[in-house]
Amino acid sequence: LYSLGAVAYQCLSGQPPHQDETTWGLMHKVVTEDARHLLEVNPAVSERMGWFVMRLLARPSADRFESAEDALAALASIKEGVA
Repeated sequence: LYSLGAVAYQCLSGQPPHQDETTWGLMHKVVTEDARHLLEVNPAVSERMGWFVMRLLARPSADRFESAEDALAALASIKEGVA
């Protein structure tokens, strides 16, 4: 689910959620820093989609969706305008 969030973030913002010149620096940022909020990077993204992607990218796994089914249900509610 985190990987899906990283891909969605890059698709919607044009940049990866974390950047660094070295692999070790990048890994350190992924583990220790939150990604810049998607809406800060691309204000054209809806608040609901921004929330969805940032929840996929939450560093503590307990803050992410519990399952792919939960993520899919949240995405469906966004599509329907419910969430």
